[in-house]
Amino acid sequence: MKIIQVLDYFTSGNAVANCAVMYYQMTLKLGIESAVVSRLCDKKNVL
Repeated sequence: MKIIQVLDYFTSGNAVANCAVMYYQMTLKLGIESAVVSRLCDKKNVL
């Protein structure tokens, strides 16, 4: 299984982005391949 989260805009402090990061970290701990992709992203926010 692979989980890919797609966001329109990723920026820190945004509730949607924070939730996406939490799910990303949780899936990695469970051994599930995961990714977060975004059309736009603050340059300081790179996973």
